[in-house]
Amino acid sequence: NYPIGSLNASPPLFSAIMAGLAGLATLFGVSAETAAAGALAWTAPVFAALTCYPVYLVAKRMFGDDEKIGLLAALFYAFFALLVMNTVFSNGTEYAFVGLLFAWMVHFLLKAMGTVDGMHNADVKSLFGDRVLLKDVLVAGLLFAMIALSWSQFRVVLTCLVVLMVLQALV
Repeated sequence: NYPIGSLNASPPLFSAIMAGLAGLATLFGVSAETAAAGALAWTAPVFAALTCYPVYLVAKRMFGDDEKIGLLAALFYAFFALLVMNTVFSNGTEYAFVGLLFAWMVHFLLKAMGTVDGMHNADVKSLFGDRVLLKDVLVAGLLFAMIALSWSQFRVVLTCLVVLMVLQALV
């Protein structure tokens, strides 16, 4: 675990990805310490920049395919203080990576909900028979599993999702 080399108490996915990227850099003669520092320093801004695209898609979908709203949401996300503060040569936090995974998860959940909304008078069996719906739900579930394997505070996301599902069921 950079820079100490001690036992990592954090979930393993983010650390494994960073170790893999640092390992690739060492193949080109870069020292292990420099490769690890570079992986931690450069991946967070890249992940944060890549997150602007799913944020655009989510905002566009939520507001009736309005591209201006999508662009505005992506712009707001690009200047989000937590990402700016934790990206440039930071302590290697996983916030940008988790943000990317979370934005894609929300996108696929919204796609799945749109598919369900389009199915009028559908029973549970027909929901499981729809391949597009099943694919979107499985991708969202896989992304949530990746969040759980990357971020020790994923319970916050899980709590929000459970509260939203309970409210939706009550409504």
